[in-house]
Amino acid sequence: MGRPYHWATVSCLPVLFALGFSLVFASSGYAAPGANVNVRVIDASSAGNRIDPKLSDIQAKLSTQFRFSSYLLKSSRRLSLAQGSAQTVALPESRVLEITYLGEKGGRAEFRVKIMRGNAATLNTKLTLKNGGEFLTVVSSKGPRSLILAIKASF
Repeated sequence: MGRPYHWATVSCLPVLFALGFSLVFASSGYAAPGANVNVRVIDASSAGNRIDPKLSDIQAKLSTQFRFSSYLLKSSRRLSLAQGSAQTVALPESRVLEITYLGEKGGRAEFRVKIMRGNAATLNTKLTLKNGGEFLTVVSSKGPRSLILAIKASF
């Protein structure tokens, strides 16, 4: 008669199966659904001629999309969003950004972006970005100064 199975061997089988299953998914490049978002708030002005070195990666984009001569990074925040989850970012002038990750479709990430001032939405749009893509928009303007919001996604 064959050798009986030891109880430790049998009880370890589910653990070994789960470990092997997770290694297969890890090696196949499968990742939990989610997106990393970098939100930057930029003070733009027609006065002066200074570009914050922290904005060097988007300097060309700023210069082609907007007609300001000076750009200063006011704040930067990194968010990690699971599908269906939302996070908020406080913005200057009593505004709040709410960004919701809706999921990935066709190799692009979809987000719901709202900018609230009190109970009123000053912006409420669906944003679609490719991996590494960035969206820039003016949030507010006062005379020669404007506030620009830059949203970059990776997933």
